[in-house]
Amino acid sequence: MFAQLVVEGALRLVQFAENRLLDFFRQIAGIPEPVHTEIALDDAAFEKVAGTYEYETLPIPVTRGENGALVIQLGREITLTPQSATEFYSPSEPDLLVTFSEAAEGGFKQVKYQDAFMSIEAKRQEAE
Repeated sequence: MFAQLVVEGALRLVQFAENRLLDFFRQIAGIPEPVHTEIALDDAAFEKVAGTYEYETLPIPVTRGENGALVIQLGREITLTPQSATEFYSPSEPDLLVTFSEAAEGGFKQVKYQDAFMSIEAKRQEAE
């Protein structure tokens, strides 16, 4: 339990440092912060994106949180807000964008996670 708290605290500290560094570079370069507009989605739209995706051998769960918001697990829990039926952003991390693609019956086959420092694409795990 203590080790988990230490790791979570360290991840929050890294996220804070990344955000401050990004703000600094943005000011120097004169690049504005991305602007996002939240939209409302029904439960069916959320269910299409929810599932477990896989990057290499790393599972990436996308679930509904306690308050019904979409949550992605990538080393930490990130709450996402919809700006379209396929694009979600994090209000606390404006550069973070999660895009679902390759629509199929019952959901999407791929998710792309991108922020200012990395971009990964993951495929939905097949149901066993």
